[in-house]
Amino acid sequence: MTQPQSILNDTLLSAKQLAALLGKTPVALAYWRYQGIGPRYITVFRKALYRASDVDKWLAECATGNQSTAPVSTGRDNKEA
Repeated sequence: MTQPQSILNDTLLSAKQLAALLGKTPVALAYWRYQGIGPRYITVFRKALYRASDVDKWLAECATGNQSTAPVSTGRDNKEA
């Protein structure tokens, strides 16, 4: 049986730090959190923090093309009448 990884053994990045690494703004990361996209994060005292391991996993998923390729729905029904 494997032991769960402790958060204490992982580097935590602030939104400002992660934004600088990704070449984005903290506002962009806030928007990603609002949209439910981007790397996983935790909230401590209303401050978003990112585990380095979660960011690594997210970047690996982006790099390998594991993102959904489903067509975007327009909300219209395409059935013929």
